[in-house]
Amino acid sequence: MDGFIIVHKPKDFTSHDVVNVIRRHFRKQKVGHTGTLDPGATGVLPVCVGKATKLQDQMMAMAKTYRCDLVFGLDSDTLDRDGDVTATDPGFSLDGGGLREVLASFQGEIEQVPPMVSAVKIAGVPLYKLARKGEEVERKPRRVTVYGIEVLALKEAAPFPTATVAITCSKGTYVRALAKDIAAKLGTTAIVDHLVRTATGPFRLDQALSLETIAERAENGDFSFLLPLRAAVPEMPVVTVGDIAEIRAVLAGNLLPGYGDLAAEQTYFLEDPAHDPLALAHFIPGLGLKPYKILREREEEREPKAGFLLVDTEGTGDAAIALGNFDGVHRGHQLLIRAMRQSAEKKGLASLVLTFDPHPKQFFRPEGDCFTLQQKADKAVQVARLGVDGLCFYPFDAALSQMTPEDFLAEVLIRRFHAKEIFVGYDFKFGRGGAGNGPWLREEAARQGIAVHIVEQVAYRGEAVSSSRIKAALTAGDVGFANFLLGYRFLLRGRVVAGKRLGRTLGFPTANLAVPPRQFVPGPGVYAFWVETEAGIFPGVGNIGSRPTLGENLPPTVEAHLIDADLDLYGREIALAFVAKIRDEQKFPDLEALKAQIECDKEKALEILPPLIVNGIDV
Repeated sequence: MDGFIIVHKPKDFTSHDVVNVIRRHFRKQKVGHTGTLDPGATGVLPVCVGKATKLQDQMMAMAKTYRCDLVFGLDSDTLDRDGDVTATDPGFSLDGGGLREVLASFQGEIEQVPPMVSAVKIAGVPLYKLARKGEEVERKPRRVTVYGIEVLALKEAAPFPTATVAITCSKGTYVRALAKDIAAKLGTTAIVDHLVRTATGPFRLDQALSLETIAERAENGDFSFLLPLRAAVPEMPVVTVGDIAEIRAVLAGNLLPGYGDLAAEQTYFLEDPAHDPLALAHFIPGLGLKPYKILREREEEREPKAGFLLVDTEGTGDAAIALGNFDGVHRGHQLLIRAMRQSAEKKGLASLVLTFDPHPKQFFRPEGDCFTLQQKADKAVQVARLGVDGLCFYPFDAALSQMTPEDFLAEVLIRRFHAKEIFVGYDFKFGRGGAGNGPWLREEAARQGIAVHIVEQVAYRGEAVSSSRIKAALTAGDVGFANFLLGYRFLLRGRVVAGKRLGRTLGFPTANLAVPPRQFVPGPGVYAFWVETEAGIFPGVGNIGSRPTLGENLPPTVEAHLIDADLDLYGREIALAFVAKIRDEQKFPDLEALKAQIECDKEKALEILPPLIVNGIDV
C-alpha cells in the first residue's frame, strides 16, 4: 500500500518517533516524514508510505503554516517554553501597530541564522547535540521565505505581552529563530509558546489523524486514511498515458515523443488509465515528455492468495468488485483488476472479480461463432495471480439476460455481493438490451454510497488492447504479439484423444487434442510451444490444421509432439503454452518429405523456445 498519512503529531514526540509508530502498521514498506516538527510542537506531519516516499522532496519543499504565541520579555535556552525560561524584560509593553510594522519587514526573502537548538548539521553533527554539551558554533545565515504573518490575537499589556500569530513560510524556516529576530527589532526578547503546524502545502490540520486513530483503523484492516500520491502535487496537470508501449517507456525513464499541445517547460503528473501514478515528467518543446521521477516499479506477478476462493452466486462480505467479461484477462483487464485490489486493500474490503459464464455473446448466439480465449480454469489461474481474494463465474441465463440495470445493481451487486466499490472498463455494458453502462452505474451507485471507477482504454500502438485484437493476432500466427497483449503465453487446453497414429509410424508420436467447444484456436500452421502434462513440462512442436498431405477435406486437428519425451497421454488433459509460429501448414509430395520437414520443425522449435516460463512471460 502506498500513500500519505496526515498525522496530528502529539507533543513530546519527535518526527522520528511518529515514523516508528507508523512503521509498525506497514512493516514491509518504506516510511518517512516530510519535514521535522519540534518535539514540543504539535500539528500537521505528513508521513509517506511506500511509493509515496518518492515524493518526499516535493512534500518537504511545500510551504508550511504555523500558529503560535510570541511571548515578549522572556527568553529560554530552547527559545520556547520547554527550556529554562528567564524573565528579561517584564516591563515591556507591546504596541500593536508597531508590531505589525515589524512583522511586515520580515515578509519575503530573508536571511536567517539557524538556532543552536535546530537539527541543522555542522560537520555531520546536529546543532542541538552541540547545544546540549553547552557548545555554540558559528552558523552561516540561510535564505528562507516568509510568505505571510498574520496577527490573530493580541495582549499588549505588560508583563509579558503576547501576540498569537499565523506564519506561512518556506522549508528551512525556524519559527523560534524568527520570533527572536522579531523581538530584537522591537528592542526586547521573546519565546514561542503553543507552536502548532496548521498546514503543510494542501494538507490541513482538520485532515490530520491522531496516532491512536491510525492504529485503530489499521488494526481493523482499514487503510483508507492513506491519501493518493496525486495529493502531493494537486496543482500539477495530469497526463493519462494509455498505451502499453508508452507506459513501459515511462517506467524505463525514456522520452515520450509528441504531446505537442502541452505547455512549454511545464511539469506533468503521468498516470495510467486506472489513475495509478507512473511518474513526474517535464515537457520539452519539440521533443516530448521526459520522466524525471518514476513513481512505481513494474508490478511483478503475485503468488495467489492462500485463501483465494471461487465463490458462488452469494458474496462473502463487503467487497470491492471488478466487473466484466474479462475474456483472456489481458493487460487491460489486469490493470483494472489490480486497481480494484489496491483499493480493496486500503479500505479493508474483500477483492472480488465478478464475471459471467457463459460469455453473454455465447448465450445470445449459442450456434454462433463466439469463441473465448480461455477456459474457466485458466481464467481462474490468471485472476488468482493478480492477488485478489476471489472470483465468481456468475451464471448468465435467461433470467439474468432480462434483468434491468437497476435490478442488477440492487439484487446482484448490492444484495448478493455487498459491493462497496465497483470497477468497470470504459466500454462495459450490462442489463437488458445493454441499457446500463459505466456512467449510468456511477451515478446510480453513488446514491447508495457506492463508488464506481471507470478505467479508461488501454491501448498499444494506437489501438485498444482487446480480446478481438488478440484473436486476430493468433489467427495471423503472430503469437509473440498476442502474448504481449495478454501479458502471458496463450494456453490451449484439452484432453488427448485417439488419432490415426501416423505420427508414431513416422517417428514423431503426437498427442491429438480434443479442444472444448467454443474455445478459440490459433490459425493453421506449425507452432513451437511448451506442453504441460501431469508428468511435467516439455518442449513441443505441433500442427494446427487439416493435414493436407494426408488427404483432402480432413477435419482440422490440434496435434502436439513432445520433443525428446515419449509419454502415454491418452485420455489425459494437457495444455499447450504457445511461443511462436514456425511456418504455415503445407502439402508435401509424400510422407518422407513430411518426415524430413517435421525433423526441421523440431530443431527450429528447440531454437525458438526460451527458458521455461509457462504461467507468465517476460515481455
